[in-house]
Amino acid sequence: MEIVNLKKYLTPFERPSQDVRIDVELGSQQTISGSGFYEAIFKRDVEKLHKRLFKIKKEGQLVSVVSSLIPDDVMTSKQLRIATDVEESVDLDNNVDRVAYDIMLTWPNDEEHSLFDNQQELQQILLKKVTIKNKERVIRYEEEAMLPDRFSLQKGK
Repeated sequence: MEIVNLKKYLTPFERPSQDVRIDVELGSQQTISGSGFYEAIFKRDVEKLHKRLFKIKKEGQLVSVVSSLIPDDVMTSKQLRIATDVEESVDLDNNVDRVAYDIMLTWPNDEEHSLFDNQQELQQILLKKVTIKNKERVIRYEEEAMLPDRFSLQKGK
């Protein structure tokens, strides 16, 4: 059972520093157009977003899938080309001072279902994370799909 400390946020690429058995792979990276859905999340007009999909594996087995959305207006093209940990770079450049969480039990979408090796009808924990600056400006949005039998969510120190 993996324990997720909700008091300490880690970007996908920071996780191996906490546990050497964890491998992080950037599965895909694409630019997508904004829509009313994303405008509701970011609370502003968003023309383009950078969507990055990460596969988090422990001892070779996929344990979670992280989808990161970064609006074009909070990052530079240089960050996308040069920074290994784009999420950390964006948070630092935008002085992120808070991470808000929302947790739900749900069914995987088609992409997540295929990544979790097409296991039987399974439910998953969906941990939504929003990085915020100055109590209101949403900088980034992440969704992490986790198998419930692998994780325990706790408020740590």
